[in-house]
This record gives sequence, structure tokens and C-alpha cells, in this order.
Amino acid sequence: SKLPLVIEPLQDDDVCLKRLIHLHAEAVLDLLQTHGAILFRGWRVSTCDMFQEAMLKLPLRPVADYFPAEPGRCPLPKMAYVFPTNTLKRTGGYLSPEVL
Repeated sequence: SKLPLVIEPLQDDDVCLKRLIHLHAEAVLDLLQTHGAILFRGWRVSTCDMFQEAMLKLPLRPVADYFPAEPGRCPLPKMAYVFPTNTLKRTGGYLSPEVL
């Protein structure tokens, strides 16, 4: 399967991401298991808080120390479970298919 699976709202859909995940958490987990990753694109999520609240609707145990400390990856203010990408070096999405 292609990685990641992209989930976008319908053009006329006003459902928020948090509500979608709350209502369909098991289906989202099934898709995550099948595809390995999910990219939620085009949802009205304007803050890290909104994203964290939506992701906490999944029946998963959050990991507060997932990424190791490294230069360029600093914790986001007041975020327990949302980690930024590295600001100093490229850390994903650049490997050729042969490497994977």
C-alpha cells in the first residue's frame, strides 16, 4: 500500500477532525494498521492544541517522550503529545523506495 494514507474532508463537509476521530476511532485504527501512517490533510486544525485533542480521541496510549533529544527538535510549548519535525535537518520523506 502507499504510505501514508491521506484522509481529507469532503468539499462540503463541515465535520471537525476531532469529531470524525471520536466517531470512527476503530476504523481509523484499522486504516493505520493497514497503511502504516495516516496524513490528515485539509482539516480545520489551526493549532497544535486542536491537533492533540483530535489525536487523543484515538484509543491509544500517548507517548510523551517518543523522540530522542537532538539539535533542532525542541518540545512545543504546553504540548504533551505533539512533537515537531527537526528544524535543522530533513528527517523524513526523502528515502528512495529501494532503501525502504
